[in-house]
Amino acid sequence: MIPREYIESLLAQIDLRDLASRYGQLHGNGAERKQLCVFHAESTPSLSIGPSRYYCYGCGSKGRAVDYLQKVESLGFREAVAALAQFAGFAPPQNSSLPAKSLAAKSLAAMVCTPQSPSPTPADDQPMIGPDSGAWAELLAFGQQAYVAGLADDPIAQNYLRLRGICPETSAIFGIGATSRVPAVDEFHTRSADAAKKGGYKFATPHPCYLALPIRCADGLVRGFAYRAYCEPGPGHTTHTNSASAPHFKKSQLLFGFHESLPVAKRVNAIVLVEGPFDALACHQHGLTSAAAALTRSLSAAQLELVFTAAETLYLSLDGDAPGQAGMEKTVLLAAPLLTGNRAIRWVQLPPETDPSDFIAAHGIEAFANLCRDSACGFQQLLANRIAAARQAAGTAPFDAASDECLGPLREQFSQLPDGATRTGLFQFLCAIFPNREPFKKALINLGLLPHQASLNR
Repeated sequence: MIPREYIESLLAQIDLRDLASRYGQLHGNGAERKQLCVFHAESTPSLSIGPSRYYCYGCGSKGRAVDYLQKVESLGFREAVAALAQFAGFAPPQNSSLPAKSLAAKSLAAMVCTPQSPSPTPADDQPMIGPDSGAWAELLAFGQQAYVAGLADDPIAQNYLRLRGICPETSAIFGIGATSRVPAVDEFHTRSADAAKKGGYKFATPHPCYLALPIRCADGLVRGFAYRAYCEPGPGHTTHTNSASAPHFKKSQLLFGFHESLPVAKRVNAIVLVEGPFDALACHQHGLTSAAAALTRSLSAAQLELVFTAAETLYLSLDGDAPGQAGMEKTVLLAAPLLTGNRAIRWVQLPPETDPSDFIAAHGIEAFANLCRDSACGFQQLLANRIAAARQAAGTAPFDAASDECLGPLREQFSQLPDGATRTGLFQFLCAIFPNREPFKKALINLGLLPHQASLNR
């Protein structure tokens, strides 16, 4: 049995409004919010959602977070407790009767970093973009539930998730579905095409062989979907795509799994950013629940700003192939003007041609958490990589690591580093590389850092 004390402690950590927002838009700004009931069909919201309890004035359904999740996802009690524990990043009880695979909530995020001072949180009521935002929010919430029904009707898609190591509890946490042709999915695609036509933008009906992974904004509203093929999609279809750009969906402003990572990311003041959605799912599946995915190798400033609303430390771990490493470098440089105060970006180096999900499958989540914990400052690692590459290219020819030719291309971005922990650490790193005064001064000049040198005792 699961100890009653454990269940009460778990429920005390969960704001039911955060959980419910994953299944439909919440209306109102007070402690009690309203939602279209997820347990029966209605056109006017009658489901009252509070911090710890819910009640529907239409069908009479009531309860707490575990009851809500049991009903909306058709889970057993033990499955619902396991999913809630993972959602909250809550450690399992000792001698738990929950399946170890289900209880991914042994929060390895705590292994990545220690808690620091809290950072600003995202706006509680981030608005949906566009004049028909409410209509789009309801439509996308309906679409997410339609895709869940599609997954329930598709054993091939279910088996693919099992082969990728994603258990039903993790799937439920993220609201994963499939584009299988069930009536609700067809209705969603038809309504979406009609709405896009009226709004003057595109909607491409996805092929019926994709998993549909909801992409949410910070408050939990679905903004779009990442589509990933679970079988050969055929000519003219890619193995992965995303919702088309629209007023309510801008891929460059969103992160997959960001909403789901927030509870733990805020608590430990750190977030792990990986490249693809299955990388993020692998992290959450194994207990590292402060992970989100960029959906691209080229992050935008808006995505980085979003990350830093949740935590001060970003552990960046894109794929270990050449494009992924180029994306790491570009992202580090783009982050320069954002690294005020104690903000930091860490370079998590994966083995060549390896992505995070592959690494976790081969070595385990603790090994990946250790990579994060032992990672170098992004700017220091970037400098070390550039100097090593330039030294190798020079061969036996005379080589000056502090030269303008080696460091000059980084001047524009490095000069944007504001005063703070990252800049101070970079000075100390340069001191170690260039122990003599003249090469050190030359490096500062070539990196555009000399004006801020006065505070450093040399």
